[in-house]
Amino acid sequence: MMKKKWMAPVLALLLCVSMVGIGFAAWIITAPAEESANGQFEVYDVTDNSIDMTVSMTDNTVKFGSKTFTTDPKGTPADASDDVTNHNWLSLSDADSVEDLSATMTIKINNYSALSAKKIQITLSSVQIKKAEVNVTEQYANYITVPVAHTITLENGAVDTTSQGLGITFSGDTITVPLTFAWGSYFDGTNPNQYFNQVAANTNLPDAHPAKATYATYKDLANGALGSLYDIYNDQTVRYTINVSAAVAN
Repeated sequence: MMKKKWMAPVLALLLCVSMVGIGFAAWIITAPAEESANGQFEVYDVTDNSIDMTVSMTDNTVKFGSKTFTTDPKGTPADASDDVTNHNWLSLSDADSVEDLSATMTIKINNYSALSAKKIQITLSSVQIKKAEVNVTEQYANYITVPVAHTITLENGAVDTTSQGLGITFSGDTITVPLTFAWGSYFDGTNPNQYFNQVAANTNLPDAHPAKATYATYKDLANGALGSLYDIYNDQTVRYTINVSAAVAN
């Protein structure tokens, strides 16, 4: 409210300047006799509502690995030694490779007690995948789906309804944000264990498949796409980043 009181005279002044400009363009003005007058300035305090926050990650390793299941989509026992007629031609046997596509970010507002009466907006950028500091998000967009940008509105001690629907919570002075990754369009958003074992390895990709222009069969797609994922998974320079900014809403 104090900020608005300070800005009102400025806006009025700008409006007057504009009107005078129009007057000069339309009329011939005769200068009046000189006069003097006294005025008084009214000065308002400025309050710094800067947000002091700390952002951290827990369970931040995302694994695009296998998904354990006991029967394949056809209902027969899943066995990596079965031939392709039973559609069990793709597996990942490493016990540490089990899919884990989630991470958790916490945003602690260190000076929340001073801002609790304010509306605060926390802006999260879309997640970016970087390899040796080069942004490769678009390069892997068909393989990996990353969390998208979102704005959290914090007011009266609670986050907005949309954020609650995303599992974002607020307690005390801390916002908890689950980050959920997913498999990309080349796998129809499905773990490769399930996606590829629904068909025989040498089945041709349908014309409508997003990878059709690059790969001929499902086996070709598995070799190429999963090979590319392994390249970034096995590269110690690969990481994902997300930018967080905050401001007191007007």
